[in-house]
Amino acid sequence: MWKSVKIIGQGGFGLVKMAKVDQEDEDGHLPPVIAIKSVPLVHLESLQKEREAFSNLEGSPYLVHCYKADASKEDSVLYYNLLLEYAYGGSLADRLKHGGRLCEEEARKQTKVHMLVLAVLNILCDLLMVSNCDNEFWIGIVLPSMTWHRLEQALM
Repeated sequence: MWKSVKIIGQGGFGLVKMAKVDQEDEDGHLPPVIAIKSVPLVHLESLQKEREAFSNLEGSPYLVHCYKADASKEDSVLYYNLLLEYAYGGSLADRLKHGGRLCEEEARKQTKVHMLVLAVLNILCDLLMVSNCDNEFWIGIVLPSMTWHRLEQALM
């Protein structure tokens, strides 16, 4: 169904890869290039929670689209995968790190989006968890079930 092309990101549990979709896309709903976020099955729960958050926020123009989840096997290891919209422009951080600049209009648009994200997080976050695991701190945000439509109403 899809074939990994290259790794575009790596985290503590898994990888994000750019992938090409085969002609045999049974649903016919996938574009030719997608991003695949993969974790070994032992870390399935973290990606399932992320899938649920994507489902709750479906329709948001500020998030990449999550098409579906699937499973794969590489080198006898089972992986849980989220099939995501590929963001051709990359991240804002990557752009700025590599000497990119924003014109005034782009800076205004990015500021608006970031302020909206902060407002959404303020509404969504009912619990902020901080954990110390092997002297490395991480922060996780627990999101209640709230749809994008309800968020828009809360922000208006």
